[in-house]
Amino acid sequence: MRLAYQTDDGLHAFLEIGDRPIVVGRSPEADLVLADERVSRLHCGIRPDGGQFMVKDLGSRNGTYVNAMRIETPTPLKPGDHIRIGSTLLLVEEKLAKGVETILHEIEEEMDHGKGYRTILHEIVEPEDQHKE
Repeated sequence: MRLAYQTDDGLHAFLEIGDRPIVVGRSPEADLVLADERVSRLHCGIRPDGGQFMVKDLGSRNGTYVNAMRIETPTPLKPGDHIRIGSTLLLVEEKLAKGVETILHEIEEEMDHGKGYRTILHEIVEPEDQHKE
């Protein structure tokens, strides 16, 4: 999964969350540093736990909120969840399964095995499940 958020200068940014815990806060020691005066130095942590990710408030003054609910205990995250930390909103997103290079390589292999460009384009534009009635 990844966190999507807006930087101070209005740009969209992403932070991949993977196999190691991360800390979100105002401190330069945090993995995700937020320049938000309502964010504690070490505000909350996110860690993997048995195939899911858990968010935990680290004793912050203003609390950590998941989908507008203040959390008091470690809380599981899922794609689409919103985490509010101070005035900052983080969106939990599903990490893309394949990169562009992988997809292009797969298309090249399909074409090498006889699949035509028009067929591949048609499959991209109209996925197979749309043809079923």
